[in-house]
Amino acid sequence: MTKKTFAEWLIEAATESHSEFESAHLDEFDLPEGYRARGQELVRKCCALLEQGRTILGQRLGVRDIRFLLAFLPLSSSECLSFWNDDLWDAVGAENEPPTLYLMARDQVLDEWDEEYRRPLDPLPEYPQFLALYRCWRTKTDLQNSWEFERGVYVVLDLHGHG
Repeated sequence: MTKKTFAEWLIEAATESHSEFESAHLDEFDLPEGYRARGQELVRKCCALLEQGRTILGQRLGVRDIRFLLAFLPLSSSECLSFWNDDLWDAVGAENEPPTLYLMARDQVLDEWDEEYRRPLDPLPEYPQFLALYRCWRTKTDLQNSWEFERGVYVVLDLHGHG
């Protein structure tokens, strides 16, 4: 099966879908090998891809109102609510689960969870228009079953220019 390009997925999701968000794993696209990077290099690659998405959407007619483009870069789960430290940059992209890209039409980027820690991360100097955010969270069901916390880094591009 031939993989779609990022542009093909983005245009299809922005013109044909009626849901509040669409998502796809990065490995679903026909991308150069360099997207298997880790750490801040992977964040840079995702920022460049989302910036390309902004350009693509800006050139298209008939695109519904998209509020955010974002990438979620998973980290390993944690037994406890864990805080950010800069050593975690080395773990970004190390998980078997590939980063996920989201196209969102709603105003709220992240759902609220029962137990959660969020921390803004310093933006990359070459991408100051992006919000980078670390999250560690679990749901009420996770809590009741003593399941681990999920963790990851979000890279958010507000297409309406508020962040």
